[in-house]
Amino acid sequence: PHSLLTLSHAMSAPIAHPLWSRFASATADVASLTAASIQYAREFAAAAIGQRIREEDQQEHEVLQFVEVAETRFRTGCPGRRTQSTTTDNSFYSQMSPKSKSKSSCHISINAGTPPQQCEQNETCDMSSAATTRNRSLIRKLAVASLFTLTNIVAWHVSILNDGQDPRDYASMAIGLPFQASVQPEVSSGVGLVTTDGMWGKTAGEKYKDEDVKILGFTDKNYLPIARVWYNRMTVLGYTEHHIVAHDKSTYNTLRSESYRVIPCFIKNPDYGHPVRGLWQQIMSARLHLTIDILRNGTHILVTDIDNIFSRHVPLYGFLEEGYDVYHAYEMRYPTSIYAQSGYVICSGHQFLRSSPATLRFMELVIKRCRWGKCDDQVTYNRVFFYDLKIIWDNVDDPNHPGALRVNTTHPENSNLLVESVTGRSSVTNHTIKIWDRDFAWRLAGAIPEHCPSENNWLGMPTKLEDSLTGAGNKIFKKIAAFEVWDIPVELSDKRLLCLERISVKAGAGNKIFKKIA
Repeated sequence: PHSLLTLSHAMSAPIAHPLWSRFASATADVASLTAASIQYAREFAAAAIGQRIREEDQQEHEVLQFVEVAETRFRTGCPGRRTQSTTTDNSFYSQMSPKSKSKSSCHISINAGTPPQQCEQNETCDMSSAATTRNRSLIRKLAVASLFTLTNIVAWHVSILNDGQDPRDYASMAIGLPFQASVQPEVSSGVGLVTTDGMWGKTAGEKYKDEDVKILGFTDKNYLPIARVWYNRMTVLGYTEHHIVAHDKSTYNTLRSESYRVIPCFIKNPDYGHPVRGLWQQIMSARLHLTIDILRNGTHILVTDIDNIFSRHVPLYGFLEEGYDVYHAYEMRYPTSIYAQSGYVICSGHQFLRSSPATLRFMELVIKRCRWGKCDDQVTYNRVFFYDLKIIWDNVDDPNHPGALRVNTTHPENSNLLVESVTGRSSVTNHTIKIWDRDFAWRLAGAIPEHCPSENNWLGMPTKLEDSLTGAGNKIFKKIAAFEVWDIPVELSDKRLLCLERISVKAGAGNKIFKKIA
């Protein structure tokens, strides 16, 4: 029973196996019944020959002495009187510890000074009767224990078979040994670090219930199908503060008519003739100006691209509680000139900004670098970050230090990218900074499924996915398909591999082509 109980206690920690709790419970039951059966056997032996075996070492000596006296009186012809344990006139028995006395429901009362001929003739110990009674009780209880044990074993094997597992495959189960304090379910990440960012639950929500927080995703008419998928996914995950920012009137009116939360941010004189250096940079400039305007109104903002794929609901008040002014995600290598100098760059497509004087000073530096009503916000943010802020980092001289964790791959765009979160403060604006773990805000080129994040991931920003994953199509089609790739297992090299199988996203409103893609 001691070994079984030890095993049962070792297995009390949660194990990543569906049958573990049942196995641990059955083991504990068997241990308990085995211990009880042995206790009954000991009582039977004590009743038969006047012996009481005590597990406590401090009681063993006195018990053996007591049994020796009892056996001597029995052999000389004076059967002891069977009395309750509270009845004694024996000097030796009165010296026994109270715990030893209370362990027995019945003891043999012996007067050491009474000769055999003075024994009361009408009293007997009835030892054989006690033995018979206890023997029957023991047999019944042993039978019940054996039946219970066999029933648990059979039920366990049946449940394993029902789960499609070989009941003989015990090697695949995690075994808790006495030297293991606990065994936790294995959580792994393809980037080499399992994040703990955003794991605050709902404990601090009441404190920030009056704070205005918005999630902003930006679109024009070209990206409208993706915007719908993004918005509907956020709703399914439980967000209520997400808005689509529309850069043209037709998109704004369409979204309003479909009951989406939408904010107008129209582009004056949109340069459709130059999709990248014209219209796209106009949109990036408008995005920066809208961000600082909303921050000035006291609203905290999560700025995110609409092709970013959220995996779970992270209450945004947690970022307020954590206390930093600006939160960034790691980018890959763009802009390449800055990456070559610093060894990392930040992503303009996903960041949280607290409405604070220090954050506004930071954004004013960003606006100064975005001239003539258009700019590449990715380049602009990184120029400010690396050339203007003069950041003093916490606990490290620089995030790109020799011991920093990095993505372990030979992929030319993903190799050696930084992984681990860092924090610091700008000596220019005095705003505090945190760069999230890459496992929390995942950004890689391709890398699915080889470098998928852990289950603690907040969102993915996948890019350059192969046609074998998304299917062939234009840019809009492939970005929508990426949502499915992120969630649903894909067949690759005869193995079922996945990133995060979490939710089923509704298609959302749209024309026939959009709905068929969705």
